[in-house]
Amino acid sequence: MQLLNYDQVFIRDFVPSALAFLLNGEGGIVKNFLLHTLQLQSWEKTVDCYNPGKGLMPASFKVRTVPLDGSNGEFEDVLDPDFGESAIGRVAPVDSGLWWIILLRAYGRITGDYTLQERMDVQTGICLILHLCLSDGFDMFPTLLVTDGSCMIDRRMGIHGHPLEIQCFSKGRPGAPRISFTQSPMKGHILRECNVISTFHKRSSKCCKSVQSAAYPSSSLGGVLSNQVLDALFYSALRSSHEMLTINDSTKSLVSAINNRLSALSFHMREYYWLDRKKINEIYRYKTEEYSTDAINKFNIYPDQIPSWLMDWIPEIGGYLVGNLQPAHMDFRFFTHGNIWTIISSLGSHEQNESILNLIEDKWDDLMGKMPLKICYPALEHEEWRIITGSDPKNTPWSYHNGGSWPTLLWQFTLACIKMGRPELAQKAVDLAEKRLSADHWPEYYDTRNGRFIGKQARLCQTWTIAGYLTSKMLLQNPDMASKLFWNEDYELLENCVCALRSNGRRKCSRSATRSQVGL
Repeated sequence: MQLLNYDQVFIRDFVPSALAFLLNGEGGIVKNFLLHTLQLQSWEKTVDCYNPGKGLMPASFKVRTVPLDGSNGEFEDVLDPDFGESAIGRVAPVDSGLWWIILLRAYGRITGDYTLQERMDVQTGICLILHLCLSDGFDMFPTLLVTDGSCMIDRRMGIHGHPLEIQCFSKGRPGAPRISFTQSPMKGHILRECNVISTFHKRSSKCCKSVQSAAYPSSSLGGVLSNQVLDALFYSALRSSHEMLTINDSTKSLVSAINNRLSALSFHMREYYWLDRKKINEIYRYKTEEYSTDAINKFNIYPDQIPSWLMDWIPEIGGYLVGNLQPAHMDFRFFTHGNIWTIISSLGSHEQNESILNLIEDKWDDLMGKMPLKICYPALEHEEWRIITGSDPKNTPWSYHNGGSWPTLLWQFTLACIKMGRPELAQKAVDLAEKRLSADHWPEYYDTRNGRFIGKQARLCQTWTIAGYLTSKMLLQNPDMASKLFWNEDYELLENCVCALRSNGRRKCSRSATRSQVGL
């Protein structure tokens, strides 16, 4: 059997396991993971003679055993990174660097060890990632412009452009091996500890027996993303960097750029991505082809784009951030990951965050069903599936990224619920999941409209499924730890109007709207 990428460890996929380690007091493993992956950032990256930005973090790496130079039968373990040159579709890992920054913040907040983020090499790594994300281009929006498949949703799903998932804050690859890092110094060996994760799991719950077969490789540190989630990740990474960067002469301009981008991004997402019954009615009555700085329909969205399912589906009380927004295009699908990170990062206002949870509660059968959580709703079907996915046989309707259910998202949903004072909602989801997860041998994902069946290509005994569940349980048992992982509203940031239009007398675009968002 060709293992494809099942021998890889993905940066985004390690996050739920890392949090489980941190919450269990095993921070040394996470520290070494952060430092080892940081070393890979400086590696040469070439795809068909083209060199991408030097701040790019690898999507994944594999551990290879090689003979020591001049040794007599001695070997050492080395890391072999992949920056997208081996990925299916050759897509650059946009979210890897964002997850790395977010995990770095989590390490400091939970362990109290801030010396790691203060190291010169770590500060340099943060700056390189930010320079790559904040570089000037032709785009008119503060959101990140990315291609399809560059995040948790790593296949063609029509999320190219400015997806919510990247802007706030991940589908990973299934079947990655149980690889961890010892708590030895950086100069020590990298060891394969095939039972580190499973041993940790067994201390907290009854773990399934490892399934060793061609159909079900042993484990994964997987993850899933939409453009919406990329926006959410971007915002979270910027806020993390804002906390961790040491301000000096060499970083002052970068810190200023972060502040400006945070202010602009927050306003942009709250104002233009937000959708509720009132907003749908507004779009329904839009005039088009408006050429003016005072245009109401700024992105020239055509009312006929409103899908028929949405008019009856949206509740009276509740709303969400749409999956994507570009000129003449709005993706009305509900992407769970992006909306959850909107809450966690405070990308949305307090009222919007409450509305998102209200919608999830109201549409529980659609978004949770028999197994939480639905990655997106609704699924692409019929001609829409054929055109947008390219007839992807893995992303058939209500399967995998196209409306499949991913239990690894439990920890993120739990974190969002605890932040908003709704732990009972998270407990309801955990209770629902634990009825089946162990009996089903911890699948990667579930299929069908209500998540009733194990996914047709889902791998079993998935590390990130187990770690996501365990992290949820630990957060519910110790909700005070959750406060170290989410972000509260920064009112000073929202008051920072960076609109360039004010210099020539034209109307400011964000000040009054921003104040209304926070009730000032």
